[in-house]
Amino acid sequence: MTRNRFALGAAFVALLVLLWATGGAVAGPPLEGPEGDVSIAATAGSKISYQGVLKENGNPVTGSRDMTFRLYSDDTCSTQVGGDILKSGVQVTSGLFSVDLDVDHSDFNGQGLWLEVEVGGTKIGCEEILPAPYALSLRPGAVISDTTSYVELNRYYRTGGMIPITSKYGVYAKSEGGSLFNPRFGLYGSSSGPYGYGVVGDSDSGYGVYGQSSTGAAIYAQGDAKQNLAGNGLVKAAVFAYCHSSGSTINRYFNNVNSNPVTITNGSSAGECTIDFDFDISDRYWVATAVYFGPRFVTCQKSSSSDNKLVCYRFSADGHGQGGDIMVLVY
Repeated sequence: MTRNRFALGAAFVALLVLLWATGGAVAGPPLEGPEGDVSIAATAGSKISYQGVLKENGNPVTGSRDMTFRLYSDDTCSTQVGGDILKSGVQVTSGLFSVDLDVDHSDFNGQGLWLEVEVGGTKIGCEEILPAPYALSLRPGAVISDTTSYVELNRYYRTGGMIPITSKYGVYAKSEGGSLFNPRFGLYGSSSGPYGYGVVGDSDSGYGVYGQSSTGAAIYAQGDAKQNLAGNGLVKAAVFAYCHSSGSTINRYFNNVNSNPVTITNGSSAGECTIDFDFDISDRYWVATAVYFGPRFVTCQKSSSSDNKLVCYRFSADGHGQGGDIMVLVY
């Protein structure tokens, strides 16, 4: 009696047909035998779910079957990925059955995968798992883009914790190796428009973008770093200028508020000039430094005629106005 049951089980396994369906298309060739077939039609969900019809000798099966599923990284099913997935007593009614396979998501990292099924101690099939067509856009190296509006990836909401390893991240990027002439990027953002942003971070109370480095720069930018009016920490504008009652000039400057030119006019006395930043500085902080090898000083105050202007006065240790170079930073 035992021998007959085993022979029947082996015959069943040899006749197993695996049909992999993605969006209604069969993705794998059937395995056929002389006595009939068994078919498995699969659909993908949050788990790997298989639903199908089992037949022996052309007749629907009613009963139970023990099955073992294995994933492999090669088309000969010789290099296993992960462990065995055991399904004992799979119930089959009038040929219909359904099984859910718990898999490790990390195994589905873009590599090719093949499935082998073992029933009654006999291995059968080595069928490739093919992705649904749009799932190809999520494989490693793929580009996700949209030219009409914007693209939003699934977000992992950070619900607490500080920045260390125990934290949760909306997006986590890591890069190792590289050199000065061959850099590596954990996260790279690029924008070609004058008002575009390569990377944008937004936070109600924490960090929109956080950078940490033990040897290099936590945040590196090839170009100006900008920040809104209410933010802290970045310089809004800077000027290196020659300040005097005659011949005042700006050697160089930047304006991170609106990118408009910063201009300068002569003052009414020696060492005096007026700098127009072309944005409201009445709620800002500023610092000024006289550029000179000897004792020279400079002080700046908001102009009484405009909230956009600073009136600066450069002087010597005895208080007399002295024309010369100054540097002014606005925060």
